[in-house]
Amino acid sequence: MKHIAIAAAAALSLTVASAAAASVYAPGFGGPALDPTLSFNDHGSSAFTYFVGGGSLGLFKAAGTVAGESAVTTSFATVRDFTATLKLYKGSLGAVGLELIAYDPVTSLGVDVFSDGPSQFQSYTGTTTPGGASPAFGAIYPAATVVTMSLTRHGDLFSTFVDGTPVSSGYFSPAHPLTFAITLCAGTCISTPDSPMRSAFISDFSVTTADVPKPASWALLIAGFGLTGGVLRARRAGVAAAAA
Repeated sequence: MKHIAIAAAAALSLTVASAAAASVYAPGFGGPALDPTLSFNDHGSSAFTYFVGGGSLGLFKAAGTVAGESAVTTSFATVRDFTATLKLYKGSLGAVGLELIAYDPVTSLGVDVFSDGPSQFQSYTGTTTPGGASPAFGAIYPAATVVTMSLTRHGDLFSTFVDGTPVSSGYFSPAHPLTFAITLCAGTCISTPDSPMRSAFISDFSVTTADVPKPASWALLIAGFGLTGGVLRARRAGVAAAAA
């Protein structure tokens, strides 16, 4: 009986470990070229450029009053629950916005966490990309020079955070797999125009998704439950025999 119990426990633990395993998408910023899973789009404006190297991604706005945005978009997409994070050095942002967004590339609807300049961080849900027309909700004002911006999905519940502090949460039902983008926006999506050259530096960008258990894991789970049931039945039979 002891061997059966050990086998049941092992089967269950292996199944739980397999089901709880996670996949991490983490494109490199080693440079000099963008990671092959990333693409840069300046949306027709030469005022926006980028640099990648040394483990960071730099997004730049040229001097002058500029209206528009640039985006670094992933080819990676997922239908699973996820946690997406990046570190932002906000010291050179000025009155431009840096956005981390998860969006449906077919409908252009998504959820984001967004810096309205270097001081205020907001969040949008069901917004369009590029830019966003939905009202902002949930604003915080972190003092740190380097902040961690995060998006999470649990089913249809999306939440946004800055340095672990919740900015907002809300429900959104994507119709297609979500992809991710990091955007630098000026003029069209921020309250105050800014004329100096501005920049944002990003590092440690990753998306962690929970794996779906494989068929072998389900078989192992069923076997584990079967063994556990066998142990319980054997124990009940032993108790009944001792009482007779």
